[in-house]
Amino acid sequence: MRYKEFFKEAPISDFRPMGDYDDEIDQDYYDDSDAEYYTGPAWTTGEKKKIHSKKWQNKVAKSWSKTKNNYILIPVAGEDAYNYEIIERGVVDVSEVQGDFPQGYEFLQELNIIDQQGKRTEQHQDKTVVFFLGNAAADWVATSGWMLLHRLGHGSRTTRGKENPAYTQILTQIIQGLQSIYGNFGVDIRLDANYNSSRYKNSSAWADYGLQKIMTTGSARRNKVRDRFEGLYEMWAQYLNSGSVKLKAPDSIDLTNVNSVPNPKEEQELTEMDKDILSGSIEDLEETLNEELFPAFEQSIAGEIILM
Repeated sequence: MRYKEFFKEAPISDFRPMGDYDDEIDQDYYDDSDAEYYTGPAWTTGEKKKIHSKKWQNKVAKSWSKTKNNYILIPVAGEDAYNYEIIERGVVDVSEVQGDFPQGYEFLQELNIIDQQGKRTEQHQDKTVVFFLGNAAADWVATSGWMLLHRLGHGSRTTRGKENPAYTQILTQIIQGLQSIYGNFGVDIRLDANYNSSRYKNSSAWADYGLQKIMTTGSARRNKVRDRFEGLYEMWAQYLNSGSVKLKAPDSIDLTNVNSVPNPKEEQELTEMDKDILSGSIEDLEETLNEELFPAFEQSIAGEIILM
């Protein structure tokens, strides 16, 4: 299948790099004072080569092939990628792009996504447009189709300055699901306590730890999921990449510190009976994520413009 044919049939209808990918621009615009959040240039030299490679773009399109929306992906480089005020702003209106990201607004007109009056053209009115403003972060991961799906979760969290209700519902259901799963062992995962209380600290730690234990992503298998929020984005990437989230009963957990912070070094192997007890609640959470919550999350960004 030729490249253009592949893109025509895939949920990624277009992949259009924007801006100047000259390394000298990175040297001019990257400020070391931003290193707390952004540990390097917007894109590495290797990433810039990949972004313009048709072979790599085909790999990205394949990894996005199970998504339901029709996406236009726009990796942004050059000075436009260093506008930290709009990174991860999320879903925005065309007027906000025009006011805070005029170069992006002009690029949308160039691609005929919007007309000269700033209205969506009929051809692209249903497309979800995603501006990826670089890939510099404290926990840097090389650009890939999976990473872009993960980042899409970050960008979809906020809608017009407010938390996306679909995202809130997923996070709430995850906490409730974890309470149902680990409550079998006396763990109390409730995040409605005072933020500074030991109860909140313990619940938060168990939510982060407990979610990773039931996930099946590569990051979870390597114990690299930082917290429940990153866990949500990793499961979202898994859902979009493969068509479903897959959860499992853990082989071991810390049963010693059920009333405090879990310690992975004190884990105990679970019996088959223990796993059977947990499996029902785990399957319920998996089904709810696959059948209701993640589809609603993707639907919430259909036809929108996202600054990521």
